[in-house]
Amino acid sequence: PKGGESWLIISVGLALLAQAILTFSRGGVFNLAFAIPAATFFFTRGFKQAQQRVFGALLIAGLGLLFLIPRINDFTGGMLVTRYEDLSLTGRDQIMRADLQLWLRNPMLGVGVGISSLMRDEITSVVRAASHTEYTRLLAEHGSLGMLAILLLASMVWQAYRQARGGMAKGTALGLSFWALAEMLHAAMRI
Repeated sequence: PKGGESWLIISVGLALLAQAILTFSRGGVFNLAFAIPAATFFFTRGFKQAQQRVFGALLIAGLGLLFLIPRINDFTGGMLVTRYEDLSLTGRDQIMRADLQLWLRNPMLGVGVGISSLMRDEITSVVRAASHTEYTRLLAEHGSLGMLAILLLASMVWQAYRQARGGMAKGTALGLSFWALAEMLHAAMRI
C-alpha cells in the first residue's frame, strides 16, 4: 500500500487493537504480538525498507503506549493495567502437565474425547476444568492420533507458506497461521 492507504490501514489497525485491548482478553493481543513478526518479514523489500517499517512500528507503538493506553486505562477505571499486569497462567500450566501425564499413561489412543477433564482430578487440583491448550488436549484425548493431527497442522502451515506466491501472500499466510497456532496454545478449541 502507498501513501494514504498505509495510513488508513494503520488507523483501522489501531482502532481494532484498541477494541481488542478493551475486551480484557490478553490472548488475542498476545496472538497479534506472535503473528506480526512472522508476517512483517515478508512485507518488506530489502534491508532499508525493513528498517523503515521497524522504526515506524516502534514509533506507533511508543505513541500508543504514551497516548492510547493511558486513555483506555482511564476509561476502564484502571482495570486495564491491572488485567495486563497479571501474567499468571491461571492454572493452564497445571492442566497442561496433567494432560501430558494422561497422554503418557495412554499414548496410543488417549483417554477419549472429552474425558481428560474428568480424569484430571487424579493428577492435579484443577478439577473438571476445560483444556486451554489444544496441543496437550489432542495428545491426552486422542493419543497417537492427536500427535498425527498436530503434525498435519504443521504440514498445512508449511504447505500454505510454500504455495503462497510473493511476499505479501507469504506474509499473510504465515501471519494468519501463527495467529491461529498461538490461539490454540492458550484457548484450545473452546472458541
